[in-house]
Parts: sequence; structure tokens; C-alpha cells
Amino acid sequence: MDVKIITEEGNDILEVQVFGEGHTLMVGLREELFKDENVVTAGYSIEHPLSPNPKLYVKTNGKESAREALKKACESLLSQLDDFEDKFKKAHEKAPKS
Repeated sequence: MDVKIITEEGNDILEVQVFGEGHTLMVGLREELFKDENVVTAGYSIEHPLSPNPKLYVKTNGKESAREALKKACESLLSQLDDFEDKFKKAHEKAPKS
């Protein structure tokens, strides 16, 4: 995966393109961004289904930079994935062996 900053206007608007990813990552990031009270809007677009290189747009109210909001969303998503991994490993260990 590669990430390219497409647009950055001041501290509160950021648009990045994420190469080699699709809806799965973008939906998770968008959901995490919307949990941030400083995020005014967040969304993504995929121009063509055969070329999944989405563009993610973030706008904040200026109390936090769009970069910082995106960084926090990534950290939160990673933390949730770590938690899921731990819980899955515990469930796997307790599951009957076939």
C-alpha cells in the first residue's frame, strides 16, 4: 500500500489517495474519523471498481488538524484489530480440536 497526499488546505482539509486498497479499509477509517468531535466531514471515493485506489477526504473544525485526525483514526483502528486478534486467539485456544 502506498499513500499520496493529493490536497492539503491549511490544517483542516486533507485529501489522500491510498493505492491498492478498497472499501474495507476506507469504511473503517471513515467510521473512526466520524467518532472524532473535531471532524466536520470525512468520506472517500473510488473512481472505478477495477482500479481500487480510493481518495479519502477529511475536514476538521480547525481545533485539530486533518492530519492529526487521520493519524488518530489509524491508531484507533489498529488498536481494535489488535484487540480482535487477542480475543480470537483466546477463542481458538478454548475451541474443541477437530
